[in-house]
Amino acid sequence: MVPTPAGRETAPLPSAGNGPATPERPRGVVRLSRALRIIHPFPTALNAVAVVMLALVAARGSPGGGALARLAATMLAAQSAIGIVNDYVDRFLDARTKPWKPIPSGAVRPDVARWLGIAAIVLALVLGATFGPAAWALSTAGMSVGLVYDLWLKRSAFSGLTYAVALPLAPLWVWTALDRFTPALLWIWPVGLVLGGALQIANALPDIEDDAAHGVRGTAQWFGPTRALAAAWGGYLLAVGMALGAGLALGHDRRVLVLGAAASMLLLALAMLAYVRRPGSAALQFGWSLLAPGAGVLAVTWLAALR
Repeated sequence: MVPTPAGRETAPLPSAGNGPATPERPRGVVRLSRALRIIHPFPTALNAVAVVMLALVAARGSPGGGALARLAATMLAAQSAIGIVNDYVDRFLDARTKPWKPIPSGAVRPDVARWLGIAAIVLALVLGATFGPAAWALSTAGMSVGLVYDLWLKRSAFSGLTYAVALPLAPLWVWTALDRFTPALLWIWPVGLVLGGALQIANALPDIEDDAAHGVRGTAQWFGPTRALAAAWGGYLLAVGMALGAGLALGHDRRVLVLGAAASMLLLALAMLAYVRRPGSAALQFGWSLLAPGAGVLAVTWLAALR
């Protein structure tokens, strides 16, 4: 999946006779299932769950059903917008490399995807505004980073910066939205920068060779497969160590802090074991599915341990 700058899309598929034929349009349940993939359900749901957990931690209990629902809905809308725009600008490349995706498979028409993306962006802006100007600025900044990634940075060596910048924004947004901001939260920035960069590389690893073959020169491609894998695992490990060290220095609850770090490390170990046993794209994808929630566990427990 490789976004291109708006207005400068990659070339369309070759016509029948000198290239692959357009896949048959799916129907019924299959079409609906493929259509739903346009919002990237796994990361979108994962981010919404993380926001709910962060809100419960920030409020030291429930902040109230209305606030909790609006926070989750804002994140769902923002992440859906990022996913839809990603698939829209990648539709020609995906037709060559991932014909099962929503737009190439015919489950979602390009014009429908475009309007869905616009609607999701507007919904995220409206919902985010219900928490006040400062929180709105943070939620809008997070969504904007994702959209810039889709449209411009994913092909560049700076692609890793997007996760690194966006990841620390989520807890800052939640704490600001609930009027619970504290200066200790600023320690999230250095940890989030390292952790976010590692996650972006881990996310790119399963497709690193296919993307490189189609002209993608993102952070993972700049490193190369071996060094990118080391950067993903090493960066994740470094971030856990930084979180643990900062938490101990700040006087966090040690039991919660250590438990979160241990759980995050366990997920990293499982990801590494899966790859060592059977190296390949499937193991890297499985590893990503472990590291992403592992980052969430680390963030939630670090914040829960904050006194």
